[in-house]
Amino acid sequence: MSFRLLLAAFLALGTAGPAAAAEPAKHRFTELAPIPLKPGPNTVERFAPDGRSAIVTLGWRENGNAHGYDLYLVLMAGNSGVPEVVGFDTLTKDGGGFEDTIRDDPHTGEDVVRSVRFVRGKIDGQPGTFVFVAQRGFDPEEGIPGPSLVDYTVFRLVPGEDVGTTSDMFEPVEQVQSTTKFCHAEKALLKQYGLPLTRSYAGPDTADGC
Repeated sequence: MSFRLLLAAFLALGTAGPAAAAEPAKHRFTELAPIPLKPGPNTVERFAPDGRSAIVTLGWRENGNAHGYDLYLVLMAGNSGVPEVVGFDTLTKDGGGFEDTIRDDPHTGEDVVRSVRFVRGKIDGQPGTFVFVAQRGFDPEEGIPGPSLVDYTVFRLVPGEDVGTTSDMFEPVEQVQSTTKFCHAEKALLKQYGLPLTRSYAGPDTADGC
């Protein structure tokens, strides 16, 4: 191979850029702004795109070991005129179920397994209220702290229409998996969607949280 061809090949590799961090996204998310939540009930004004407020209750479920977790319950005025539970369609099409609450899995805090973030923003240019979830996998050889691929699920607040759901619900609108491994779910959300780390972030100061 001539010097010019070698040089061209080298330049092509240099300008290709890093590999994508995850599978191609189905939607374009912009203007994402996390909704700040504190322990206990949080009144969130204009929570829904139609202007309705909500009460998001954040409670800690102690477990006596490293497997406690945060539990989120969302209440919003529904068809009955009183505060109603806003449920989550946890991937019923893939064998999941319909849940009244959603939870994270912080483990020790240094190696968060599952991160849950309530977010305002736009999907394909349309305003919405979302819940972004990053779920790290588990490698028996590495253990929980070890690097693992991440499954991302984005839920969007929509009207509930099917029997067995709630008047308003969070419906999954995107599911993708990372192509790189992470040791902290918050780092995965930062990499994939640009969501800033929480103030309580306690993982390493590295790109993958390892």
